[in-house]
Amino acid sequence: MSKDIYSNIWAEILITELGEKTVYIYDHTPRGNPNLMLPNLLAIKKLRDYLDNIVNKNKKYYKDIGGYKNNDK
Repeated sequence: MSKDIYSNIWAEILITELGEKTVYIYDHTPRGNPNLMLPNLLAIKKLRDYLDNIVNKNKKYYKDIGGYKNNDK
């Protein structure tokens, strides 16, 4: 299964017969060369938490440039 995330960034999730999931994240690269390969869902959660932390620390900057649409202050 693949899904567009943002602009030219997209992800592909591969599920084995045993149910193991691997996520490949691409940015302007062909399928054979993913920029980032995450081995399991825990790695994805940790990456998401890390990126959320960066956004939360810089809410004012993102609001000023129009990239943060949440009304939270």
